[in-house]
Amino acid sequence: MIRFLSLFLLLLLGGLYLQTVPEFKEFVSGQWGRSLAMLTHWLLSLFTDQVSHSGSILSFRDGAFSVSVDAECSGIDPLIIFWAAILAFPAAWGAKLKGILLGIAVIQGLNLVRIMSLLYLGRWNEAVFVWVHHNLWQGLLILAALLAFMYWQGTLGEQEDARSESDAGA
Repeated sequence: MIRFLSLFLLLLLGGLYLQTVPEFKEFVSGQWGRSLAMLTHWLLSLFTDQVSHSGSILSFRDGAFSVSVDAECSGIDPLIIFWAAILAFPAAWGAKLKGILLGIAVIQGLNLVRIMSLLYLGRWNEAVFVWVHHNLWQGLLILAALLAFMYWQGTLGEQEDARSESDAGA
């Protein structure tokens, strides 16, 4: 347990430090932000034509409200927490890779819902938008990272049980 916690904290600090590196920061706020905005726009376009996007900015066509998908909206903080936990946990590298892919899907999928909801909340009430953006969603994404880690960790136990049963039957 001490090894896990020590390695987790080391990886977490490394990931947080990585966010201070200008090239990484530019990638997250630049390319990643534009990609999230483009994907969010595509998802919304399945239901409405009221939203447009330019670079990392999503806007209602009537000009009522817009959001900029920047580094703080990237979901990178919960991903760093999740990846640090996965990489620190004693498991096979194949299982860790599956866990990392699971985390990307869960956290970024929820992050897309976050961006869409914030766009609509901002149109409705900017004060609610600010509160939800800064207080609610960040906590929900971190909770999702924790739950995804717990799910992944639980699947490792199930895999071990299945291997033990197959070894016992052989």
